[in-house]
Amino acid sequence: MADDAPPPPLPTDLVPTETLHECLNKLLETHSWEVLTLKVVLQQLEQQLLPDHPPGTLKPFKKGIKAEVDTLMKRILNAETPQAAPPVAPPAPPPPEEQPEPQQQAPAEEEEEKAPEEAEEAPMEDDALIGDDDEEEAEGAIETEDAPPGKRRKLAEDDAEDDGAEGKAETSQEPEAMEPAEGADDDDDEDDDPDAPRVAGKPTHKLDGKTFYQRMVKGDEELRLGQDVYLENNLDVPYVARLTEIFIYSFAPTEVYFNARWYYRKGDVHEYAKMAGAKADVLYEGSVLEAEPKELFFSTHMDENHADCILRSCAVHYWQRDRKPSLSAWDVVNSSQHEYLAWRAYDNKNVHALTKLVSKKLRDACEMEGRRGPQDLEKRIVGPSGSSKKSREVDQSSPLLPDELRSIWLPRKHLEVWLDLRGFNKVATGIIVRCAQIINGSRTFYAAYVMGIKRAPRPYKVGSRITDIMFQVRTQTGNRLVDITAISNVTCTDLELSRFKVPLDPEEVRKKIRGLQQAMRDESEHFEAEDLRIRQELEERMQQKLEEEARAEMLEEEERERKERERDEVRRRAAANKQENTEAWWLSYTNKGGDDKEREIAKLRARLTRFKKIADSSTADGERENARRLADQAEGKLNSLLAAEEEEEEEAD
Repeated sequence: MADDAPPPPLPTDLVPTETLHECLNKLLETHSWEVLTLKVVLQQLEQQLLPDHPPGTLKPFKKGIKAEVDTLMKRILNAETPQAAPPVAPPAPPPPEEQPEPQQQAPAEEEEEKAPEEAEEAPMEDDALIGDDDEEEAEGAIETEDAPPGKRRKLAEDDAEDDGAEGKAETSQEPEAMEPAEGADDDDDEDDDPDAPRVAGKPTHKLDGKTFYQRMVKGDEELRLGQDVYLENNLDVPYVARLTEIFIYSFAPTEVYFNARWYYRKGDVHEYAKMAGAKADVLYEGSVLEAEPKELFFSTHMDENHADCILRSCAVHYWQRDRKPSLSAWDVVNSSQHEYLAWRAYDNKNVHALTKLVSKKLRDACEMEGRRGPQDLEKRIVGPSGSSKKSREVDQSSPLLPDELRSIWLPRKHLEVWLDLRGFNKVATGIIVRCAQIINGSRTFYAAYVMGIKRAPRPYKVGSRITDIMFQVRTQTGNRLVDITAISNVTCTDLELSRFKVPLDPEEVRKKIRGLQQAMRDESEHFEAEDLRIRQELEERMQQKLEEEARAEMLEEEERERKERERDEVRRRAAANKQENTEAWWLSYTNKGGDDKEREIAKLRARLTRFKKIADSSTADGERENARRLADQAEGKLNSLLAAEEEEEEEAD
């Protein structure tokens, strides 16, 4: 690991650091180091310091506690006197010629015990670390309070298993113990933590001290390159990223790491843009960036993380089309808890559609991730038969229905409620209001589209409150400013809506409908039950009409397809019944006379025969009528030529 890496975290929010150190010191002084593993330490700390917390509370702080225990053990070992333990080798192993030769041992015993002393005792004077639990060794360990060599041997083996540190493992384990089986860890930590990540399959390649794999296993779930995952962040909403590399380091073969490409949420986009120097929120198409709840933003942000922070898999669909995602696409991702949609990307304080990326680096990355990400979104929208789900899919360019316009209409009393709630500007912008005006002394009404909110030159009174809110509206005659007192509580009439000639984007209107529905549900306690019921009925009626139109369009499409199949069948039968004496035999007709009259007569006869056959066999009304008309034309021309030929023959006689 890098020397400047931050120290592992401690549970300071649960236990004060002084209390933790005091409890650890007591454990090291009162327990045998032969059986005092990290698992035992965590259990003892939870029982003594956190009795009201569930088991495993300190598990996320395992590495930080281990580092603290390591430091305390070093201090205790350095403070021990020579009389407190049997003679051991010096801290640093001297050259072989300077090694003291024990006179009391027989030569045979010297050869058997000299190597273990050098391999187990000497290096651990400076590197004693506590390791994870090893049940078999713990059961057979000798609980001897005054045996530092045994302490060092046991702790060194635990440390090599838990951290996989290269130098410590070489001195405290036999060489073959450091060769992990492919796709699995070589220690007992997996039995302790069934969710511990491990690589799977054969390695693909090695580079810069790393061994790379195509997949890994965490708990019961297998994760592959290109898989989208949740990452733990101690927040209510986890991070989302895509696995781009899975690898282990040569010095830590049991620890799994990954490189990931991060997805941003709307708040992340604004935050990172300001960190990069933006003075305000990010804009998209001239307005402050907004996003659907299940929308994520593609990015080039990539970094390395430990696989422990992976929570579970999820799926991010890419919408790489020239138009915005349809309602059916959002329905698909909203129907699943762990699915998201990305159709825009963040790049250098700006947001672009995935089909309009200005950076080559971003385009190449998006193309690669699009190929290996989930591919079933279109199938789930279109369906297995290949025909569009017209009952769910509404043509975004289709004209707006009157009920759809009424769905974005708000009465004056609702606007007065929203004045005191959050998001007034967002709710009021993009709605339709019914405004009153005085013309020739009579009061008339008109429908208007609210483009934005302005401040009045001077405040005015609305009921019992004072406000300066003005609505900038657009009508069929132009733009104007109106105040709340000019807005009606009665919905627009059909005549007023028919005169409403303001061009609106159907997709934006339908998006606004969903936004108003959600806003009123979120603030339902501020509205009367009757108003909510009326709006709910309006929404259901509008949805029913949309589905009826979609079904009618689907039936028309099926009828067109049926007629096309019938025409294809007629053509197929005609081709199958084609005889050697083809209808177009006149094409090979050679006139040996002085003109082409015989050829023209032959052509008209063939044409007449062909059109009569189509008129008699076709089941399509339009095709049958057209064939009869052409047959009549061919017959008229043929009769005219034959009559002219008879006159010529009579004159010749």
